[in-house]
Amino acid sequence: ENGNRLIMASSPGYIWSCENYYQNEKGIVIVETTCGLQGLWKNTGYSMAIRTRRAIQYSNSLDEAINYLMEGNDGLWTGAYLLGDTQTGEIARLDLALYHYQIWRTFNGFYWAANNAMSNRVRAEGFTLKKSLYGLALKIIGNSAAGYFTPKYYPTPRDVIFKELGNKYYGKIDIEVLKEKIMSEYPISDHLTIDVKATDTQLMKNNSLWTFWGNPR
Repeated sequence: ENGNRLIMASSPGYIWSCENYYQNEKGIVIVETTCGLQGLWKNTGYSMAIRTRRAIQYSNSLDEAINYLMEGNDGLWTGAYLLGDTQTGEIARLDLALYHYQIWRTFNGFYWAANNAMSNRVRAEGFTLKKSLYGLALKIIGNSAAGYFTPKYYPTPRDVIFKELGNKYYGKIDIEVLKEKIMSEYPISDHLTIDVKATDTQLMKNNSLWTFWGNPR
């Protein structure tokens, strides 16, 4: 009865997107990737499920969406959010923990998120001796996941390929490039990938999107 019509990738009966993809009829899109360094939280405030649902249902602008994601934040859970506004052409990235956050915004460029917070302040909230030792152990055995557990941002293989392909296809990225050249590339889509969602300004005008069910590789 209130707010905007929306689409979210989810399961029957859920009030939020367990796949962390949202878009609404006003041209706002939100994608979230959970970060490995989960940190401080409190038992008051709004959960991530409520904040993301409010953000996509009631936001008419990028500013409103960011405010909803941060309002009443209980710290659960630390994530990297990608946001876009097709009305203005602006995109943003929000790294959000309980007490710390960092926002990047641009009208010219690209952002990606791959479960790895880029804000060192956000990473610090979830950094403990146990996680440090775990990250060190992964690094010693040559496991590429070590970058998720470092006190400062260190690009993982998915970060590296996202940046590489983003630069390679910058200015040419459309739905077909996303499908064939980016989202089907390893390790962006690995054995854990179960689907791909993609949209653009034209699709968003009709509150539509392109979806591939299953592993794109």
